[in-house]
Amino acid sequence: MAEPQARSLKEIRNQIEHKYLRVTATEPPSAPAVGDLAWMVSRQQFGEKAIHLMKCARSALIYLAIGVRFEELRREPNLDDSPLEPISPGRWLTDAEKV
Repeated sequence: MAEPQARSLKEIRNQIEHKYLRVTATEPPSAPAVGDLAWMVSRQQFGEKAIHLMKCARSALIYLAIGVRFEELRREPNLDDSPLEPISPGRWLTDAEKV
């Protein structure tokens, strides 16, 4: 996998979506109790993984914006910086009509 933490993030997502994830205040025991269906993770681990996931999402959005800009410039190199055509404002509802 390209991302080393992807497997644990996938497991957490799967537990949240389909099963039961228990976030503990302290480090969870190494072996779950007999009959316990919950997958346990400490609050600190969960927070670290959430921050890591947000950083990955932010990076993906930045790369997407860069890629879209690159593609726009590549497809239409003759575009000048002329302003866009104005959009006519159509009929807006009054506050009384919204209710």
